Amino acid sequence: LHLTARGARPVDVVAVVADPRVVPAHPARVGPNLVIVSLDTLRADRVGCYGYGRDTTPALDALAARGQLFEDCWTQGPYTLSAHMSLFSGQLPSVHGIQGAADVLDPGRTRLLAGLLRERGWATAAFTGGGYVSPDLGFGAGFDLYSTLDPGANLESPRVQRMLAGAPDLSPGQFSAGDTGAVGRWLDERAGQSFFLFVHTYAAHEFDPPRRCLDALGLDVPGREQADVERWLHEFETPPPDVAARLDDLYDGGVRQADELLGRVLAALAERDLEDDTLVLVTSDHGKELGDHGLVAHGHSLYEEMLQVPLVLVVPGRAAARWEHPVMLVDVVPTLLAELGVAVPGLAAPALQGRDLFDASPRELFAEVDDLAVKAARRLGDHKTIWSPPDAEAYLANEVEELSFDLGADPDEQHPLPPDPSRTAAVEQRWAAWRALSRTLSGSGAGGGPRAAGRMTRRTREQLRELGYLREGDG
Repeated sequence: LHLTARGARPVDVVAVVADPRVVPAHPARVGPNLVIVSLDTLRADRVGCYGYGRDTTPALDALAARGQLFEDCWTQGPYTLSAHMSLFSGQLPSVHGIQGAADVLDPGRTRLLAGLLRERGWATAAFTGGGYVSPDLGFGAGFDLYSTLDPGANLESPRVQRMLAGAPDLSPGQFSAGDTGAVGRWLDERAGQSFFLFVHTYAAHEFDPPRRCLDALGLDVPGREQADVERWLHEFETPPPDVAARLDDLYDGGVRQADELLGRVLAALAERDLEDDTLVLVTSDHGKELGDHGLVAHGHSLYEEMLQVPLVLVVPGRAAARWEHPVMLVDVVPTLLAELGVAVPGLAAPALQGRDLFDASPRELFAEVDDLAVKAARRLGDHKTIWSPPDAEAYLANEVEELSFDLGADPDEQHPLPPDPSRTAAVEQRWAAWRALSRTLSGSGAGGGPRAAGRMTRRTREQLRELGYLREGDG
């Protein structure tokens, strides 16, 4: 054996590394490789293989053609932090408890995918945009390497250049350490070893694509500054039609930018002949309201444009297929563990709210937000109810307690059904049940979860401000 030193304390500049461990000089393979790519803020209906007309996602479309495409996937929360925690835990936000940056994850109640795999011999690394997926918020647990420099960032952007100029400990050279060249080097260093790789980008979130991505879509859009993106994305105001149209085009350019990153990751796997022994899952944490209900924003509502996200899974040897039954992000963990042949004693319902993605039996879908706004949504078949507690205290006050829709007849959610107290009671009961379950699970398991969250580093606070989640004086 040789001892590989891995720091126990975050490093702010290029990467954050988690717990020290002893690594064999020639680790044995323990199972297939796994790659998860999260294209932050990507709504499903802006993806080509989900029916969109613009060529926003050629790499994802090609991947879907040889994989499993789930046509109806709900996220569990409308913003990055809670949704990614659900993705990696298999638990609803009310159960894992991470709805805001001050929340602390209970490692006895909630174990994350990276830790489960690392304990069983997988090498683990993450290349992310930081912010609400930063390791100091809990996501670093179980990762040998954790980078918080967005591998899909647009280095042509004046905004990114200003960020670099305002951070003397960052240089363009250091920033590029987060690109897929770093991914490739990490893969080369783990040749012959089973690995789990997580790649994440805020490209679609930022409405700030490089010119080549707009050109690829045939779009002639004034720059990000002229579109006054900051105001319309962060102030919860309705943009005038001309600005809304520019924002819409910039969003599509950002989707193309995110898809470019996916293409580079897939190319890195192909160049190393890893495709036949690697599961690849591509999804998003949430969508984006693009004027559908008045705003260009996210994190505040539970409409379908916010909840419907793409989900594509490639399993070597499994024939390509499209699946119509409803699934959720919490289904990812139990499905991947099963596909990888990993059994975790005690890790099942009720501790997990997810189930196998390929289980097509009827079920209800559930989503929630308890931060910027306070709402919960329940869907059974085409019938959906959004409950907004009238007495909830949040930045955005609730004005209407119930919004119910027949999605079969009204997929765009423009015509609410007449109120019915029994529908809101059903949502409230489910929400209360999940929170009660969380209390019964608290502290019930062994370690493996992340260290306490709510201790943001200076870099994380700066990233959250750049992303519009924090304002001066917050945090």
